Formats: sequence, C-alpha cells, structure tokens
Amino acid sequence: MTVFPKKAKQVIIRPVPDQLIKQRPGGGGKSLSYLSGSTITDMLNEAFGYLWSWEQTEQWVQKSEPKFNPKYDNEPVPQGPVAHVKGKLTAHIPQEDGSILHIIKTGYGSKAVQGTQMDQESVFKAAGTDALKKAASLFGIGLELYRDEDEQEFFDEMNYEDPWTEELLEQYEEQRDYIKSFMEDNELTMDDMEYYFETFSDGAFASIEYIVPENIEAFVAFLAKQLEEAEAE
Repeated sequence: MTVFPKKAKQVIIRPVPDQLIKQRPGGGGKSLSYLSGSTITDMLNEAFGYLWSWEQTEQWVQKSEPKFNPKYDNEPVPQGPVAHVKGKLTAHIPQEDGSILHIIKTGYGSKAVQGTQMDQESVFKAAGTDALKKAASLFGIGLELYRDEDEQEFFDEMNYEDPWTEELLEQYEEQRDYIKSFMEDNELTMDDMEYYFETFSDGAFASIEYIVPENIEAFVAFLAKQLEEAEAE
C-alpha cells in the first residue's frame, strides 16, 4: 500500500500564518500576496522531513514582443527580455516495505531581465525560485494564496479531520479539565482564551480551534506560567 506522509498533509492543509505572507505591488493598484523562497523551503523541509530535491532542468531567455494597446499607446512600446526556468521538484517518500516512492512535480518560473548588471546576474536564480514555488504549489504547499474565499472554504471543508478522537479525548482529559478550570476561575470567555492562544503561538493562530493533541500540553504549561506570574505580582 502506498503511504503518503501524514506530516505532509498537515503542512498542506494548515493555514499559512499571516506573518509569513508578504505583499508586493500588482496590476491596477492592487497588491499581490506571496511567500518567500525561504518560507517555501522551510515548508517543504517540514512536510517531507528534508527528503526532497530540486533540479533546474532548463533555462532560457525569451525576447519580448512590443506592448501595444491602441486605447493607450500611440505606437508599440519596446519591452525587455524575460528569463525562464523549468525545474523538477521530487519528494522522496519512504514506504512500509523499505522502498522509496518518488513523486515529481514540474514547475516553470520567470523573471524580467532588467536593472543593473548585478541585478541581471541573479535573474535565473530568481526565476528558479519562482519555478520552485510553482512546483511546490502542485503539492498544495502555499496554494491557498491562489484560491478565492469560496475555493478556500470548499477546500477546508473537504480536508477537515477532527484531530480529537475518543481515545485522545480520554488521554488528554486532565489537560482539557485544566483549561476549563482556568477559564472558570478567571471568568474568561472564549474570546479571552483566543487571546491567550494567539500569544502562546506567537501570533500564528488566533483561534483556540487550533488546540490539538500535539500542542495542548505546551499550551497548558503556558497557562500555568501565566497564572504563576500573575500571582507573583
């Protein structure tokens, strides 16, 4: 039976923290959201446990056609060339029988050739990073930046899996009771608790819906420390 890493699926369906989403100017005065190449690399490392590789298989420079729109241009406007890169992203996934499953995604990236000689020296590097992002998005990594609200809502509903099985609810009953007592003793609402969880997660998550078996013990320890510091004041 083919096995796909559970960790990879968790990274793919997990919302991208706001602080990792960058903005750049787009067309029509709008801004475009994007992730840096280093963020994509970190997410791939987390998803596949560093068992992935990236190879730039082709690169070329394309001569651009002049821009001409009779509504705005009196004559064709020359445009600079564009560098293109084709790359191959491979995830190497160990299987239960000891074999390795290789899943390959191909991505194309581009970058306008402009600026000084120093800028142009790194044009294929920039196009390669763009290609890596496109290939990673075919795994689903960072893909939420390309979805509209309706598409994201459908994706979230389709992939939702309740992390709290009956076994795990029983296993972490003590921690869940502590959180409940913490709220009651301090007369806190759910909105108040969301503030605590957002602080605990360094702003990565603003909802206590993200309290899961993997982090509930650390969150309880955080609450205990908050209580200890408040009593010491």
